[in-house]
Amino acid sequence: MVKPLALLGSHTMIFFGPIVSAFIKADGYYRAAELFEEPRNVELLIAKVEQLEEANKNKQTEKHSER
Repeated sequence: MVKPLALLGSHTMIFFGPIVSAFIKADGYYRAAELFEEPRNVELLIAKVEQLEEANKNKQTEKHSER
């Protein structure tokens, strides 16, 4: 649902970069902005988040079945 907004979000991050870099390390921030420019990278990120969520659900299910 948010994939079409990734490019806009990337550009927004770059726009606010000078302000944000006053508070955090700018290298990682701009690298993240570059990652969001490519739709393929957003797909990979979504897949990884879903994979981690599924693993977390499986751990919780195993934890409850042990009781």
